[in-house]
Amino acid sequence: MKATLAKLLETTPYEHRAAIADAFAFLGSAVQQFAGDSKEAAIIGLLIEKAAGIAQIIMQSSTAAMQIRRSHSTQGPFLVIPGI
Repeated sequence: MKATLAKLLETTPYEHRAAIADAFAFLGSAVQQFAGDSKEAAIIGLLIEKAAGIAQIIMQSSTAAMQIRRSHSTQGPFLVIPGI
């Protein structure tokens, strides 16, 4: 199951992964709101929400890093040395 989920996330477009992270953030918030007197449910909701936030930060960071690499990349993947 774990390997299947990892493979699914690798092949899922960025927009869909962002939507999934947003859905989990909403789910965590909803669990917290409906937890009532259940301290355990409130903690689970908080953990879900925080995990979704971490996932969003990671996705935004990797997107920013990719954009920086593209903007600073003036050559192809090979270094060409004239005369050799």
